[in-house]
Amino acid sequence: MQIIEMFLKKSVHSLYKSLGIYLPLITTNCAVLGMATVVTTQNFAFLQTVIYSFASGFGFFLIIYIFSS
Repeated sequence: MQIIEMFLKKSVHSLYKSLGIYLPLITTNCAVLGMATVVTTQNFAFLQTVIYSFASGFGFFLIIYIFSS
């Protein structure tokens, strides 16, 4: 998604500008979909899924916080 965002920013600037806040939201949705894919392919139990999901979300939060600081 980041590569697509960089491509839009350089070549189709008007589309990049019109999408605005939706590009980061699409990136977040890709992270959630990726996590769901990992959980289903690993055949995690319910508790493992909850722990993995919480840890992934917390890790994503930490990265966003560190980058924003």
